[in-house]
Amino acid sequence: MGKAFEAIMTIMLLFLCGFVLYKKKWVTNETMAFLSKFIVFVSVPAMLVTSLTSMFTHEQLLDLIPLLPMPLIMQVCLYYLSYLIALLLKVRKGRRWTFAMMGAISNTLFIGLPISMILFGEASLPAVMLTFLSSTLVCWTLGISGLMKDGKIFSGISLEKPGFWKRSKNFLLNPPILGLLVGVTLSLLDIELPSSIGNTLAYIGSMVTPLSMIYTGMFLATMHWKEMVPDKDTIAVFFIRFLLAPVLMYVSIGLMRKSGGVISDVTADVLIIQIAACVMTQSSILTIECKGDGIFATRAVALSNLVFLAVLPLYLYVLA
Repeated sequence: MGKAFEAIMTIMLLFLCGFVLYKKKWVTNETMAFLSKFIVFVSVPAMLVTSLTSMFTHEQLLDLIPLLPMPLIMQVCLYYLSYLIALLLKVRKGRRWTFAMMGAISNTLFIGLPISMILFGEASLPAVMLTFLSSTLVCWTLGISGLMKDGKIFSGISLEKPGFWKRSKNFLLNPPILGLLVGVTLSLLDIELPSSIGNTLAYIGSMVTPLSMIYTGMFLATMHWKEMVPDKDTIAVFFIRFLLAPVLMYVSIGLMRKSGGVISDVTADVLIIQIAACVMTQSSILTIECKGDGIFATRAVALSNLVFLAVLPLYLYVLA
């Protein structure tokens, strides 16, 4: 637990750094927009390419293929289960599918990835990428479709639903997905990058963890205290995110092992941490773009970062 405590302190200090920088007005909303794009579109893909090519052989990657359906099935089940809970709790129309998306999809990049790297090192990367791949797929299929339904009810504006090819394009041309595909391809083919390119990507990729944590601290600093008071729907999302989701993943891993499946302790721990991470940051952005209840989504995203940091020690204690 000593290592876990040190990791949590590191995370809190990085959060605090971002919080103070924003409150000191050293950064602006434009700076934050740049950081967000740089992390997702540049730093994460670079880290994926270098880590996958330097840390894993093609045999190790092939061993992970049987695990791919687990996070995907889990998130699809959570999506519809969350919608059912929204109906039972009488969540008002116009935010039910938003509720379902936030209950099902976690923040695998900005929070899940850096925290897993701090806690488990680069050995956690394959499991993180499995969860990220499934999260992205669910987001751009079920998620975006549901958000558009909510937007039509909430604002009365009907948006054109993206077709299969457009959704496929959004998925495949997502820079982290491209970085994942390039890294996996190079590793499977045993292709070694030239040292100049490899070193450049390694330097850029090493920025993911600190910048993600600092950005999250800045994001929390933008919230007014009145916006930090959760309503019953937000609390219900947290119940799904931080209790129901990890319990279901824990049970699924146990059933897989009893049926003869092989999954390492590190991979199991990372999958549980990933599925229990805070609400995906893009949830608020996509909700606003789809003309939905942006205030509800933004509040859930912001508060879930704080709640996740509070419950993380409990997760680590149970896993230990």
